Amino acid sequence: MFFVDFLPMKCDLCAGVLCKDHIRYDEHQCPSSHRKNIQIPVCPLCNQAVSSVNRNESPDRIISAHIDRDCKSDPALKKREKVYANKCSVTSCKQREAIKVNCDKCRKTFCLKHRFPDDHQCHGFENTGRRMNPAG
Repeated sequence: MFFVDFLPMKCDLCAGVLCKDHIRYDEHQCPSSHRKNIQIPVCPLCNQAVSSVNRNESPDRIISAHIDRDCKSDPALKKREKVYANKCSVTSCKQREAIKVNCDKCRKTFCLKHRFPDDHQCHGFENTGRRMNPAG
């Protein structure tokens, strides 16, 4: 004998008659699922639940707007360290690098373009007015 197990169920949102395999909102692409499928994102900085006026707005945008406007987190967490903090010692160069590149002769910091002694007209350590550190 062959039994068909179809117990009709009614969707509480769209009133569609469905089987047990398709009763879930996402299984039958329920057009009214947005009324019950509500997610409220939590700010990673202040752990506050952030709601939005527009339910169709992405959680990433909601959190980003919250952080920019009214996040009550510790200001030290918001402050980011500069990645490119190592400024080139060549006066006319405005380039900054993520890693510190020092010249072996004059011990100054340079960008990748000016890292070699010939590229920054290196005169060596004796003309810098600084003392040499014997440790390196």
